[in-house]
Amino acid sequence: MGGLSKKAYQIKEIIKENTAPYLILDAGALLFKNERLNPGKQSQDEITATGIVAAYNAMNYDAVGISRHDLAAGLDFLINIRDRSQFPWLSANLVRISTNQPIFESSSIRKIGDLKVGIIGITENVTPGTFSKKDDAAILPWTQILPQLAEDLSQSCDMVILLSSLSATENLQITKELTNIHMILQAQPTSANLNPVQHANTLVFETANRGKYFGLLRFNWSASKAWGVDNTDSLLTLRQNLDRYAWQVKRFTSKGDPEEIFKTDPRRLSSYRNLVQKHDALADEINAIEKDIEYQKKKGLLFSTFANRFFPLDISMPDHKEVKEIVEETKKKVNEAGKNLAQNVSPQKNSEDQASFQSNNLYTGWKICAKCHDQQTLFWQKSKHRNAYQTLINQQQQYNLDCLPCHITPAYSGDVSNALKLPEEFLQVGCETCHGPGNRHSADPSGWPLQSIPGEIVCKRCHTPDRDEAFVYLNKMKLLGCSQAATQ
Repeated sequence: MGGLSKKAYQIKEIIKENTAPYLILDAGALLFKNERLNPGKQSQDEITATGIVAAYNAMNYDAVGISRHDLAAGLDFLINIRDRSQFPWLSANLVRISTNQPIFESSSIRKIGDLKVGIIGITENVTPGTFSKKDDAAILPWTQILPQLAEDLSQSCDMVILLSSLSATENLQITKELTNIHMILQAQPTSANLNPVQHANTLVFETANRGKYFGLLRFNWSASKAWGVDNTDSLLTLRQNLDRYAWQVKRFTSKGDPEEIFKTDPRRLSSYRNLVQKHDALADEINAIEKDIEYQKKKGLLFSTFANRFFPLDISMPDHKEVKEIVEETKKKVNEAGKNLAQNVSPQKNSEDQASFQSNNLYTGWKICAKCHDQQTLFWQKSKHRNAYQTLINQQQQYNLDCLPCHITPAYSGDVSNALKLPEEFLQVGCETCHGPGNRHSADPSGWPLQSIPGEIVCKRCHTPDRDEAFVYLNKMKLLGCSQAATQ
């Protein structure tokens, strides 16, 4: 959540620069990265989620949709989060089984200037086991809920917006069946930015997940409640073309009547006449468009128009003061929770009965590797991998289980809390992070060979787009001195 304070500042500045009224919305998948939490770090994930909500409160969000990812810590936790929120969490189809009534608000009505906007939330289906029997909860199909709700809101509101975590296919189906929904903001956790696409009378759009971008959609809403082409933009282009024709005609007429001047020059005279013909035809076209626009204005038939822009998170921006304080306090609480958890974790030993590390092989630590691979070790000791764990200490995040697994040697596929009590020789991105566990290899090098050059999939366990957007495997491999030494 480190980028939230930068994002908050950017949004604040954009609002200051634009005098138009606005809404700030999020379609969902806000609280957690996955729909199932690692049991070893659930307490830390819940602290982070609480901090995110505090930041959204400070940023004055108007509404947030509910995705199944937001239910990862359980329904009771999300209800508790709702009670801490200064904005509504929306889901029309997440209901109590016993009453068939929504657990959260189905919709919210907001004002944008003179416009009355209805906002609906729809949640995608959850995986089995998400709800316990005591939760008394279920996700109903959107087809049972949305048509009537959209119709009701369209009668009382000027515009209807849907915050949807449904699949893109289902959202497309909604645009075909419900033309009274004017915008669908999607929440697809693995998706990239999606510029607004018009399907029937609905704009469908999405911002990339994990807060790397935020979108700004400007629109002019007309009484027609219909999206269309903005003739005023095309009119501007046509007028510019007309000015260019007029300037060219003026060049011909600057020395007199071209009909007289070029009467003995058929080629030049023909060029002049063609130019005048184009000028007059374009002038007639512009006149017709202007009359049509005026007619549409009088009849309330003018199309609604929009323009969209995505803003990447700019880390060079200043921080939003209040949000930065929330982020720093949250990170402090997360690290403290990990430190407390570490008191209850058994020290990780390099023995068969403590084999929680990846695969059946066991890790030995870089010092064992150095006995035979001294040249590679010298390269590695000067690398950033060597001091990866120290960077967490410097930031007081060495107990943060969202960060720790990518700053140590072993790879964990289960309860990551076991990483809190590693021996010193594993507190870095060591040899075995890239080449695999080396216990059997150290005892029998030829019988248990290791991979000399780490595959791309190994690197991308940690160098994900979320953490390292600029990572290019082949480029980075050239910088790994220990791997180069291994091939010499």
